[in-house]
Amino acid sequence: MTMNQRIISVVNDLAPCYPWEAYEGSGDKSLSRYFVFNYDVYPHEFGDDTTPYERYSIQLHYFCPLADDTVAFRKDIRKRIYTADFTWPMETNASDNDGQHYCWEFDGLEAVNGED
Repeated sequence: MTMNQRIISVVNDLAPCYPWEAYEGSGDKSLSRYFVFNYDVYPHEFGDDTTPYERYSIQLHYFCPLADDTVAFRKDIRKRIYTADFTWPMETNASDNDGQHYCWEFDGLEAVNGED
């Protein structure tokens, strides 16, 4: 399973989830709840001019209407991220007058040879 597939599988049953570069905006107002994500990739345990793993520093963003009560939902997301074999996430509230926006930051490892 690719890193994109791993991230999407955490939340796809709750709302649509897109890689940041594939999301084309919410011109369709019926899409009022959705996730987008992005990440940076770093070598992990680098030595002898190679690395067995890559560490993904991931940001998962959730957007929803201001009226939604998201307290229990956000707690569930944090648990889902952790139980999907990622680090426990840090959550940031980036909401504004246009809607709620939450960002979870967490890490994941992937074997370079694809066997992990």
